[in-house]
Amino acid sequence: MRRELLEKLLELTKRQEQSIMQSEIDEVINLLEEKQRVMDEIDELNKREHKELSDEEKAILASIQELDEKNRKQFNLELENTKEELRKMRQFKQRDDYYTNPYSQTQEEGLFIDKK
Repeated sequence: MRRELLEKLLELTKRQEQSIMQSEIDEVINLLEEKQRVMDEIDELNKREHKELSDEEKAILASIQELDEKNRKQFNLELENTKEELRKMRQFKQRDDYYTNPYSQTQEEGLFIDKK
């Protein structure tokens, strides 16, 4: 039973990798939620049955951990790219607004009044 759940977790992790590569953020979120449900099932099973992991289960876990680390790095890279794009868009909009109506960006200037 635990092996089947671990295999399902591995499959979800592989699907997550594909979704990250295709920038399908909604799908990534759905897969993360599904992975959490599977991990909760595994936790419940481990509480009921206090069996050691078999070598096969350990190998599956190692694969999951390796893929998760790769996915995390790729997701962070995608996130940074998106942040940079948003930053550039904001800068472009500010410049565009300024050139469209340069007098709307008034700056306060000080006045000197000479008393004689």
